[in-house]
Amino acid sequence: MKKLLILLGILYMLSTIVYANDSIIGEIGNTIYPISDTSVQMVAETVEIKMKEDRIYVRCEFVLKKSEEKEKIMVGFPAYSSLFDFQTYINGKKSAVTIKKGLKEEAYPNEYVWEMTFDEEDVYKVVNTYWMDRVYDEKGWELIKYIVKSGATWNEPIHYGKVTIEYDKAFDPENLELIDYDIYKNNEDVKVKVLPEEKKIIWEFYELDPDFDIIVYDKDYIKIKQKELLEKPYDKSEKEKGKIQNLAKKVYDDYLQGNYDVAWENMNKVEQYKNHADKQVSKYALKVINLLDYYRAMILMEKGKYKESAYYFKTNGIFDERNLYKLATLYKMSGDTDQYIQVLNKIIKLQNDNQGIVVWAEQEINHLPTTIKEKYEIKEKNLTMHKEKTINQENKEKKKDRFSYRSFILVNSGIFILFFVVYWNIKKE
Repeated sequence: MKKLLILLGILYMLSTIVYANDSIIGEIGNTIYPISDTSVQMVAETVEIKMKEDRIYVRCEFVLKKSEEKEKIMVGFPAYSSLFDFQTYINGKKSAVTIKKGLKEEAYPNEYVWEMTFDEEDVYKVVNTYWMDRVYDEKGWELIKYIVKSGATWNEPIHYGKVTIEYDKAFDPENLELIDYDIYKNNEDVKVKVLPEEKKIIWEFYELDPDFDIIVYDKDYIKIKQKELLEKPYDKSEKEKGKIQNLAKKVYDDYLQGNYDVAWENMNKVEQYKNHADKQVSKYALKVINLLDYYRAMILMEKGKYKESAYYFKTNGIFDERNLYKLATLYKMSGDTDQYIQVLNKIIKLQNDNQGIVVWAEQEINHLPTTIKEKYEIKEKNLTMHKEKTINQENKEKKKDRFSYRSFILVNSGIFILFFVVYWNIKKE
């Protein structure tokens, strides 16, 4: 009954977010679910989400096990209209899948469904594959959401699960926000790895009844700034702004092509506009110069000029406290351990620990050699938090015990005195 209630809850959740076109921005699928209550267990779940240019390719592998008597079940998966080439394989063989119509009045989405028959102790490996187009919201941000909660509809917890998001290029963890991270960050059975150079984010979980979803919001700060400053068309009355814009676009193109000297020359040309007589032109030029400082920093870092590169990363990120990942990477590459540790500590102190960069920085701290940890008196964050939590709990319990003991003495002393006074007065009478 509990699993059935969870299933109904998940179906209701799906119904509240889809129907108009059977999909929402960022929804890329979810763990398969039984259509009705079942004693079948999901033993393992492995999901690979790969970004390739304008598409997202998804491969999901589920291991299902039946430990009791024979059972026939229907398995479902939301049939979003944005999902293409959906295929299901059971133990390596392609399985027939039908589409079950949703209830329009109740706003239920369509579903892919297929039948499975389990004998006692049967184990099946179910593989789903499909692809979707990458989509962005009006700000140019990309939301990736994979529903894991539906895994709670199977019998017993999932023994092992792994979800991997693989980007098509190295990413800046400073741009990433892990939406449900607050729910599972202190769960010892859930591990998260943010690996920018490997282009991956990995979640692993053990013995889990999932109460969270995998949600990543990619807010590419530089891309957004470029869109704001370089994509707005200027008419003839704003000719100077148009010139600045064209120069900045050339800088970006030359940077991508590796023409660093040409890019630098055009950046210097933009610099000449910062003292323009027209205040609107000079104001726009200063904004563009601040944006281009990022590319100055990148060029200098690639040339091995780390000190100059750090300067431009700082000037580019001065208004929004940005480029901390780039600075940490730069100091690590240059062997400046003091600055590297300082930046990591600064990142960890950020209030919003849902940011991918905070998870990455904690990871970096935890992987430092023991000699470095001892030199800088560094403790692993999770261990420190656990230790502080334990000490605080012990102190609370000691205070509680001490308070209870004193209260007991005071209350009982008062009662004894009261009885003594009453007895003395009665005897006196």
